[in-house]
Amino acid sequence: VCGDGILSAGESCDDGNTYKGDGGANLKCSGSCLCYPSSGTFSGTISDGSSSYSGSDICTWLISSDSQISLYMTSFHTEFRYDYVTINRCQSSSCIIVEEVVKLSGSSMNLSTVYTSSTGYLQVLFESDGTINYPGFDAVWTIVGPLQSDGCSSSCAEEDGW
Repeated sequence: VCGDGILSAGESCDDGNTYKGDGGANLKCSGSCLCYPSSGTFSGTISDGSSSYSGSDICTWLISSDSQISLYMTSFHTEFRYDYVTINRCQSSSCIIVEEVVKLSGSSMNLSTVYTSSTGYLQVLFESDGTINYPGFDAVWTIVGPLQSDGCSSSCAEEDGW
């Protein structure tokens, strides 16, 4: 049976789709911001919404993948020193152990900067206070390459190069 983790007759591989390099990414989110959870995708967008964000927002997006993840901002304008977007690398889906990649606030930032996670977990956290609200942010994330590969795809076919 494909995906059961047991190599059976007729299968060239079977990793149960749990090893690095398989299956795209998953996006989970929480809070009052714009949220489109997804599974098995290779790119997507993250945004606080289509207009100025609300006050006292706390929103979280977690991208998890068997591959490296990159993210860059396409627009960014928050209240300087009061409203923040923090990008973290996590060691697991629980994000208990995080490494802060960057904490962004204001509007004077280089939109061409790419933030990456080689751990397979990238968390975006947006926090706003209850006073002044600005247009917020839009970001694009994508899968940029495998962390490691076992030679199998999620369909149990051998991947190119194996």
